[in-house]
Amino acid sequence: MEQQIQLNDHNKQEYPPMHTAEHLLNATMVKTFGCPRSRNAHIERKKSKCDYILLSCPTAEQIQSIEETVNEAISQNLPVTVEYMTHEQAKDIVDLSKLPADASPT
Repeated sequence: MEQQIQLNDHNKQEYPPMHTAEHLLNATMVKTFGCPRSRNAHIERKKSKCDYILLSCPTAEQIQSIEETVNEAISQNLPVTVEYMTHEQAKDIVDLSKLPADASPT
């Protein structure tokens, strides 16, 4: 019998392209500043925000570079895929610290 996967409730389906852009921004910020992924994010159709903990405020040039990097990735129109894995499988490749205590094991 195939296991039924239950995803944690979240508004990420509000506007999937913005959720994908969040991942691109997170990867760019981590690579640029060596910081953790966004500490807090609100992803919605009309307006989204991501909060990062940085040692200093990004310069105008850094902000422009981040925007260009994310937009370049978007312009490649690459396929977006989803991979389901357990916490045990994921712990070495992603930060699980923001998962709620009652998060499903997948």
